Amino acid sequence: MVIEKIDDKSSNSPLTAPRLIDLIESQFSESQVSADTLIQHILESLNKHSSQYKYIVSVTSIDIPTESSSSCEIDNKFGASWNAKKDGFLTHVLEDKHAGKNHVVSVAWLSK
Repeated sequence: MVIEKIDDKSSNSPLTAPRLIDLIESQFSESQVSADTLIQHILESLNKHSSQYKYIVSVTSIDIPTESSSSCEIDNKFGASWNAKKDGFLTHVLEDKHAGKNHVVSVAWLSK
């Protein structure tokens, strides 16, 4: 088994990285940012594109600091044991200015 440490492994995605980002962003607009709803909508859309993969979607919501609060930093790591030639992941940040939050969305795909 090969162990890799990489920041993003989207070269073998069932969708191109730009298309996957578009899918994430379109579901964000439609779902109005409940993390549970966002995950559900992303998974439904991914399943429509390919049944040859299993998908894992993670959303981390981060409160954006205000002038009266100190800044915050959140570091999200993702690890998995997989076939590096068939499996991968992509992480994308969505900014929700209305709610004062950022959402870090990670999508992983595992070949069946």
